[in-house]
Amino acid sequence: MIQFGYQPAYDPYHSTFRLVRLLSMFGVNAISFHTIRIADFYLCFPHLLEDVRLPNNFRAFKKIIQEIGSDVPYGAMPEKSVVFGRMRPFQEAAAQTLAYNGFLDGELLKINTVQRTEENLPKKIQEAAEIRNQEDREIVSIISKFSTITLEGKNGLKDRTGLMEYRYDAA
Repeated sequence: MIQFGYQPAYDPYHSTFRLVRLLSMFGVNAISFHTIRIADFYLCFPHLLEDVRLPNNFRAFKKIIQEIGSDVPYGAMPEKSVVFGRMRPFQEAAAQTLAYNGFLDGELLKINTVQRTEENLPKKIQEAAEIRNQEDREIVSIISKFSTITLEGKNGLKDRTGLMEYRYDAA
C-alpha cells in the first residue's frame, strides 16, 4: 500500500513562510538560528508544547497549552527528535533563501544568527504572515517568549524541549 501525505514541516515554501512568521514574532533583534529552529518545530506541531518543561514565569500559558495539546492531529508521527532533524534542511534552505533575497543578514546567518535587514518583505507575504499569526495568537504568545529562555545548558531551551543536545554546551 502506498500512502501519500503532505507534511508542511518538509515543504521548503511553507518553511519560508513560517520563518517569515517567526521573524515578525521575534522582531528585529538578532536571535540564534537554533532558537528559530525550535520555535519553528512548535509552530508546526503546537500540540507538542505539552512536552516542553517551561520556566515558572510561563505558568499563565499552562491552560492554553493544555487546550492546544488536546488538538492532536490525525495520524502517527515519528519521534519528535527525528522529525526535528528532518526539518533542518528545509529550515536552512528557508533562511538561506531569505538571506539571498536580502531579508536576512547573510553574514550573521553563517554563524547561526538570524537578523532581519532593512529590506521590506513583499506586502502580501507580510500581511499573510500577520493574519496567520493573529489566527494562532495563543500559540504565537507562547512561542514568541522562547527568545527569553537561554538556549544552552541545563534548563536551557535545548534541554527543556529535548530537541537538541545540551550536555556538551560551553558553560
